[in-house]
Amino acid sequence: MSVRDRCLFGRCLRSEPGRPQPGASRLTCSIAIAIAIAIAIAIAIAIAIAIAIAIAIAIAIAIAIAIAIAIAIAIAIAIAIAIAIDFAAPAEPQSRG
Repeated sequence: MSVRDRCLFGRCLRSEPGRPQPGASRLTCSIAIAIAIAIAIAIAIAIAIAIAIAIAIAIAIAIAIAIAIAIAIAIAIAIAIAIAIDFAAPAEPQSRG
């Protein structure tokens, strides 16, 4: 009589022809494998969502930095225009006395 050994999650299940497997049935093993696969898929999806959120945050930070640089450039241009207008204004006449 042949004896087959199967290992499921590190547990050895011995089965003999015509006798039920001790420990777990085939259906129980199939359900356990299906649950393990479903959990692995759920973890993979959660990791993918976390990566997508991290990328979105990085893009938002990059946009905020770009806006800050644009505001700094606008302020520098405004200061330069104010200085140019000040230099271009005619000198006030000095009173002679």
